[in-house]
Amino acid sequence: MITRTALTAGLALMLAGHALPLAETASRGDKAARSDVNLPMVDPATRLATILARFDRAQEEIRTLQADFTEHKELSLLKEPVDATGRFYYASPDQAKWEYHAPDARVFLISDNTLMQYFPADKILERKDLRAANTNRLFKVFGFGKSSDDLRDFYDIKLGNEAQQDKGTYLLVLTPRRRALEKRISRVLLWVGEDDFLPRAMKYEESGGDFTHLTFRNLELNHELAANTFHLEIPEGVEVRDELKLFSSAKGSAN
Repeated sequence: MITRTALTAGLALMLAGHALPLAETASRGDKAARSDVNLPMVDPATRLATILARFDRAQEEIRTLQADFTEHKELSLLKEPVDATGRFYYASPDQAKWEYHAPDARVFLISDNTLMQYFPADKILERKDLRAANTNRLFKVFGFGKSSDDLRDFYDIKLGNEAQQDKGTYLLVLTPRRRALEKRISRVLLWVGEDDFLPRAMKYEESGGDFTHLTFRNLELNHELAANTFHLEIPEGVEVRDELKLFSSAKGSAN
């Protein structure tokens, strides 16, 4: 088993705007907007405002999301990069689950104002109860179902330079504007699709040089989720720890 690292702020910041490829949902109006955004006479401020307005419109339509994900993580504490795969589930306004399948099974769940992290092989469940206000704030930081104005509560948002853009995308650079967040996050790179104005990929960079890069595929938008999607079935013999620290990593524990 590889070294287990605790969930960091990046786990979800990688989710900002869901970081999901929705090109197949683009409408003719969106494609027209893409052309308008790309006109030479459009200044950067207007281009950014147009992209974020389209982003907000798409976010308003999201009720549920589920998708396969691939995560690439490079940490100074690890000799080699860690690649993981799994399935992501989200239900508006405040339920989300990351179900890791490989290389090791684990689940990170946000539901009913509770954070939970479950490691089946280690027989450990970590949990932390939150007030409703803190859950809402957490989803703002993470970007679940929130508008660009919500993200601006925590980040300055700018356009990246064209040389860094992937084909068919615009690059948004999110820089923390709050001291507590700035200590842990250097910036978030968000690649937004030209056709749908939704994120295609995200790279979360920590202030110490560590980073996490996520991509998503096989998106299902607004499909009904199973009734038990956000319920964890915990067998007997599992150690329950009433603590969950999101902003650090350690070997053998999620401290």
